[in-house]
Amino acid sequence: MATQHLTTTNLRVNFRGKHSSSRNVRTGVPQGAVTSPILFNFYLNAIPAPPDGIKLVQYADDISVFATGTVLHDMASLINSYSEKLTDFLSERDLIVSPEKSTVTLFTPDTKEANLQPNVYVQGKKVDLCKNPVLLGITFDTMYTFSKHVANVVSKAKKKLNLLKCLAGATWGQDKSTLLLTYKSICRSVLEYGAPIWAPAISDTNWNKLQSIQSQALRLATGCLLMSGIDHLHQETKVLPLRIHSNMITKQFLAAFFQDRHPGHKFLGRNKTGRNLKKTLLSFEDEVQDHFRTEKYKTVVRNIHTKTVQSTISNYPVNRVLNCNPPVINKVENTLDRRTRVQLARLRSGFSRLVQSYMSRIDDKEVDECPLCKAPNHNVNHLFNCDKNPTHLSPLDLWNNPTEVAKFLKLPDG
Repeated sequence: MATQHLTTTNLRVNFRGKHSSSRNVRTGVPQGAVTSPILFNFYLNAIPAPPDGIKLVQYADDISVFATGTVLHDMASLINSYSEKLTDFLSERDLIVSPEKSTVTLFTPDTKEANLQPNVYVQGKKVDLCKNPVLLGITFDTMYTFSKHVANVVSKAKKKLNLLKCLAGATWGQDKSTLLLTYKSICRSVLEYGAPIWAPAISDTNWNKLQSIQSQALRLATGCLLMSGIDHLHQETKVLPLRIHSNMITKQFLAAFFQDRHPGHKFLGRNKTGRNLKKTLLSFEDEVQDHFRTEKYKTVVRNIHTKTVQSTISNYPVNRVLNCNPPVINKVENTLDRRTRVQLARLRSGFSRLVQSYMSRIDDKEVDECPLCKAPNHNVNHLFNCDKNPTHLSPLDLWNNPTEVAKFLKLPDG
């Protein structure tokens, strides 16, 4: 077995094409090595145990100390007392804690306390107040609303959305499946990162901001117009609404807590102690626990997904064209041109430039009547029932027989 000794490791810096002289590394672990996290955990294994009233949350060298209570001064005193022991322990191991890089945050539901700064010190220096600390990529805030986190995520997701716009338009580009896969990979993963932490807590307004990004992505994938309903976009793409999907993965994450050896197992049952946990993932505990009465973990995770999908589909409103729940789109549509698939998706939504009902809504100069028979209310249903252009097809064939509909309507593939 090959071994690596830090005493024989040399490092140098490359800056603007020039190399610095090499220096021997005597401490630390190799960055990116598989064993480095384990070695670092061994290195800090003897970290001082926090006293009663203090909790320690650690991920590698990212250490957070927190206290809960009703008296600010008492909580700050507890943290100050423990931080002295902690910094001494770290200093003995050549791990320097920087007061300038340390921050303190007060989490409170009281708006009057939101601007208070706890008197917390590190190495004799008062720690700065930070109302929006970032822990492992999640932006927290004093009032536990995660509004700042949502704003940051939306900003990042919009940049990802621009990549989708470069991949396809209404008449050119990648197919719907490729665009959806790209969205899920580079955009939805950003929107839902850390969902079990913030999903139970954020407001309807913040959910709408996140959903707006997904709705834009689904419109890009399908080519549907802005007037098309959000429910139609999700049915057309078989993508769950963002809030429903985020809550689903939160429940699946919580399901792991019910395994005896899981670190989160100790948190179960706190709902029964009278604590207010409505804004945490434990608010789903009873629902998830019901599955474990007769099922095992992997089955529970799968069944949570199945139940969520079935419930979502059954609660969708009826399609405005069919006036009932639509069937699954025939896979033969995958062989059609991007332009044709866009037109078919728009027709299934009920809003298309091929019908005057839509055109008259966006332009007062347009008249809502059939160009062939002059009948009023020229909608999608009329396309299949016009006396001047008879056909055996019906609106249902937009789903069941898209290739024949394309021929009938003289779309590009027709």
